[in-house]
Amino acid sequence: MASLYRYAAIAIATVIFLTTIGFLVVGSQPRELQDLIGPAVAMDGDDLLLGDVDARLFGVDAPESDQWCEDAGGQKYQCGEVSRKILADLVDGRLVTCKTVGKRSDGRPWVVCYIEDGTLVNAELVHAGAAVVYHRTPNVYALEEREAKAEMRGIWAGRFDPPHCFRRWKDKRLSASCAPRLSVN
Repeated sequence: MASLYRYAAIAIATVIFLTTIGFLVVGSQPRELQDLIGPAVAMDGDDLLLGDVDARLFGVDAPESDQWCEDAGGQKYQCGEVSRKILADLVDGRLVTCKTVGKRSDGRPWVVCYIEDGTLVNAELVHAGAAVVYHRTPNVYALEEREAKAEMRGIWAGRFDPPHCFRRWKDKRLSASCAPRLSVN
């Protein structure tokens, strides 16, 4: 019987020790790798400001703030601003939880974000046609992109330049993989 109590005491001490270590490890993570929870502000179509952290949504690429697209009737519109508004409508007034999945080369965190009802913000932007799958993460949100394209939602209803191509042309970094479809405004 004494050995049973001894094993129970060891088990309890082990659980307490591991729990303490777990809290220390989580608490000592670099700030940019910790989960971000709270209200968020849409900076553009794929960037959120959570507190004082500027985070980039992982796996999505929205039109740039100064980017123009054409609708189904050939009329130009500010698709970058429309994407920002769609993201703002998703997160405004809601509790946003963002899981950090890595760091960008500029030091900002890559995040996957959910709103309080469980909606995955990243996927919802692609599904709404407010963003495309980021060209360096082609398998992420591919189903949502296929559906948006097939149903001609958002930017898929007309013509647009892929955001990564728009950025290259704007910065005069031409690329053979980016054939221009619209003029850069």
